[in-house]
Amino acid sequence: MKEKKTSNKKKIMFGVSAIVALVIIAITGTYVVAHYFLNKVNYENVEGYEIKETSDLDEDEGTGLPEADPSDVAYLEGLIDENIKNAALADSKDVRNILVIGCDTRTQGGGGRSDSMILVSINTKTNQIISTSFLRDIYLQIPGLSAKNRLNAAYSYGGAGLLIDTIEQNFKVKIDNYVAIDFFAFMEIIDATGGVTLNVSAAEINVMNNYISELNKLLKLSSNDGKLTAADAGTIHLSGKQALAYSRVRYVGNADFERTSRQRKVMEATFQNVENLGLTKLMSLLDDLLPAVTTDMPESTMLRLMMDMKDYKNYDIVQWSIPYENKYTSLNIRGMQVLGIDFNVNINQLQTAIYGTGN
Repeated sequence: MKEKKTSNKKKIMFGVSAIVALVIIAITGTYVVAHYFLNKVNYENVEGYEIKETSDLDEDEGTGLPEADPSDVAYLEGLIDENIKNAALADSKDVRNILVIGCDTRTQGGGGRSDSMILVSINTKTNQIISTSFLRDIYLQIPGLSAKNRLNAAYSYGGAGLLIDTIEQNFKVKIDNYVAIDFFAFMEIIDATGGVTLNVSAAEINVMNNYISELNKLLKLSSNDGKLTAADAGTIHLSGKQALAYSRVRYVGNADFERTSRQRKVMEATFQNVENLGLTKLMSLLDDLLPAVTTDMPESTMLRLMMDMKDYKNYDIVQWSIPYENKYTSLNIRGMQVLGIDFNVNINQLQTAIYGTGN
């Protein structure tokens, strides 16, 4: 179910929130300076969101599957409806759950989809940090919508608030806060920290170049800017744009399971780069990064988490993903590639991972 990292591998994989905390801690231990930087963060209350019509949904790269039998779809949707009826959420005073959202926006400052969804659970009783990646293709009920859809569509329809409600109602865990960042800022962070060095295959490069072309168009750059060739395959130093393209590769290997693994590799390499930055560059990174971060976390909560980081560095790290291995089925529903999952098993595994006990 999970991968446990210890000894010199203990690194807090908070995604963007970890980088922010590390940079601030590296710069200052004083409230005044911390307050100055945290004031740059965008604070957005998730309550009272509106569900809106959107055209900013997925373009499939081809499902390769025939349309699912209507009886199979009806059975799956019946299980989803039955699961939604149970409104009880797991919660604990010993656990803080923070949803880290990577937004796949097509325009700078746009809304987009939640291409990366990682629930970071800090358990002060077990001294663990549990990082749970939710695969975006999970087929479920989005509150307020009539037709069922993929998990990552929730952010397009109602932002972080609707995404939080969707995860809570389908997976029965209480989410305390969220942190969101769009992919343009993601590119800037990687470039600001010197890029990342990763092992990339020729097959991955082939798909990456399609994403690079799309980004070049949005950024008004030459269509070939930053593209790679098959001859480049191997260990490559990637720019922010190339790393973003690598993170989005989906249909090489085990689909979304492997994509979330790529995303974690990029974040880990970026985290290591941040640790090696000098003070001047660290401060410059904060100035560029924080305005691109949105959260509902009060400043007092962020300061408390920063103060506790010295303890969290000694916590064991657990990384895994939902759906649980072999507890899902790949389907083509209304032209979408989706994952039909066994909610009972996955909810039990999730609650066990976070709280130590299942439902």
